[in-house]
Amino acid sequence: MNLRPEEISSIIRQQIENYEA
Repeated sequence: MNLRPEEISSIIRQQIENYEA
């Protein structure tokens, strides 16, 4: 599973938003 740094950062941001929700 190869992800670009941009994709990884966007996924991490989504996860953070989910935790804060």
